[in-house]
Amino acid sequence: MKNFLPQAKLLYIILGIIFAIFALVIIGYFLLKPGNTMEVSRTNQLTKETNKLYTPDDSKLPSPFQENKAEQKETQALPTENKVPEVTATKEPLKENKVTTVKPTVTYKSKLAIIIDDLGYNLSIARQFINLPATLNYSVLPHTPFAKKIASLLQKKHKETLLHLPLEPLHMAKHNPGEGAILVNDSLQTMESKLIINLSFVPNAVGINNHMGSAFSLNEPAVNKLMQLLNKRALYFVDSRTIAHSLFSKTAKKHNVSFASRKLFLDATQSVPMAKQWGKIFTCVKQKSYCIIIAHPHSKTYDFLKKHLPELAQRHILLTRLHSVFQSK
Repeated sequence: MKNFLPQAKLLYIILGIIFAIFALVIIGYFLLKPGNTMEVSRTNQLTKETNKLYTPDDSKLPSPFQENKAEQKETQALPTENKVPEVTATKEPLKENKVTTVKPTVTYKSKLAIIIDDLGYNLSIARQFINLPATLNYSVLPHTPFAKKIASLLQKKHKETLLHLPLEPLHMAKHNPGEGAILVNDSLQTMESKLIINLSFVPNAVGINNHMGSAFSLNEPAVNKLMQLLNKRALYFVDSRTIAHSLFSKTAKKHNVSFASRKLFLDATQSVPMAKQWGKIFTCVKQKSYCIIIAHPHSKTYDFLKKHLPELAQRHILLTRLHSVFQSK
């Protein structure tokens, strides 16, 4: 019995080996079938295609030289910390420096007020004087053909305007003062009525100067009544000085009316040449801080003023509105 056991173990081992060989033969048989060969080749094909997808094409990869060139380009594009990029200077024509001239400030030492008198008969010549590039004052006669039209033009141009008020002269038979003249013997009510009508022709008047009036200016009661009316309307008065010893100055102060007096005439109709009359202006302004002159609307007077008015600034004389003369007094 003891001799039988080792022989049985050996038999089992031999049978196991035979069974394993038989199993391998069967497996090999199935693997070597034609269908299975195609599966193997198909598997191999898929493997190759997969390798192509993940294996880079050496021909399409940049060569080391190409990579170096790309790196060189990038290096050239980016400025290094130590290297300052070159700046190419463009040649441009040199520009001349523009010198701006600053006009010196003119210091005016005195004032000159010019009144253009007797406006109302000639619209054309009135336009010429109004359009002069200067600060002038304009006095309009009431009851004249173009009084209202000229007054309207002056208002649009913002020019200082006066009513050239007709007053009674000496020898009225020879010197007619015109319609609307205020007479020595007029009552206060009559004077006021005439003044209102006269002002209706020049509604923008801020002051008055007398037209004629040599008889009126010597009559104190008449002058007093007129000054009362001017004070009531806050109108200033400029004495045209048609006669010496006028009472206008005395009564104006009494009634608190702003007052000034004409010093010179400037007219081509006078026997004295205009250049000589003009020269007297500079003497006048030296004697006082202001001077008032009266000119009339004639073509020669216009031409003379157009030519000589620019001289005044050079002599430090300021052309001014009449109301500023009263403020400076």
